[in-house]
Amino acid sequence: MVFSTPGTGFLVSANGGGATPALFGFGNDFQAFSAQKLFTATGSNITDVSFFVPGTAQAATSTAFGLVFVDVEVGGLSRLEFFDAGNALIYSRDVLVAGNQGLSFLGATVSGGTISRVRITAGLNTIVANGVLGNPNDDVVVMDDFLYAEPLAAVPEPSMALLAAAGLILLVGLAKLRS
Repeated sequence: MVFSTPGTGFLVSANGGGATPALFGFGNDFQAFSAQKLFTATGSNITDVSFFVPGTAQAATSTAFGLVFVDVEVGGLSRLEFFDAGNALIYSRDVLVAGNQGLSFLGATVSGGTISRVRITAGLNTIVANGVLGNPNDDVVVMDDFLYAEPLAAVPEPSMALLAAAGLILLVGLAKLRS
């Protein structure tokens, strides 16, 4: 997985060898589902997740993705949007409200298709830096565990022109056989 954001980067709440996590400078605002590793974009509430074959730059797709959201207090502001290899939206869902310091899980699986990209919208507010919010009045949401199915190499869909040409060649071949 590769994470990107229109913001300025990402923060992780603490490193694995550290003591009690700092929780982005807001020690009483978040709880962790799994120790120490809360995650957030800085300067934006948007995070895009793209899949690649591990260890390569080759695009990949997955059949499942989900994550734990932390501190969803306002409905309709946090969501996941799933896109196929053609960048068409295939599924979108708002995260359920879990209240102050609450944990919410949202995920989806697809059958008969694949997920190429996931857009995560985490609340309305942003964390600009440790201890600094973009707006102290809006809901700030961070992320915990990410779960996904193994990314597999993306198989490009044949273009319509290629399919039409193949069909035409087949029809010409069948006509010659009949004559």
